[in-house]
Amino acid sequence: MKSRKFLPITGQGAQGRDVHSTEQVYAFICDYIGQNNFAPSVRDIAKGCYLSVSAVLRHLDKLEAWGYITREPGVARSISLTHREETT
Repeated sequence: MKSRKFLPITGQGAQGRDVHSTEQVYAFICDYIGQNNFAPSVRDIAKGCYLSVSAVLRHLDKLEAWGYITREPGVARSISLTHREETT
């Protein structure tokens, strides 16, 4: 996995770990879409990031609120990236 700089969030303690997990979820989604040309399911993300489905949903809600992804309610594999990585 490539190193990414994308979430301008800092945190301390448990919140800092939570932001790290959100970054991990975002990185997994980017890599999955890059390799498969379609979005992962919530269970794919949970398995790939070693998280529970409920934790993945929480991270997806954060990423959507921050504007990094969009989702269609009730549609499977509807995650779309709104931010593209900068190549340097």
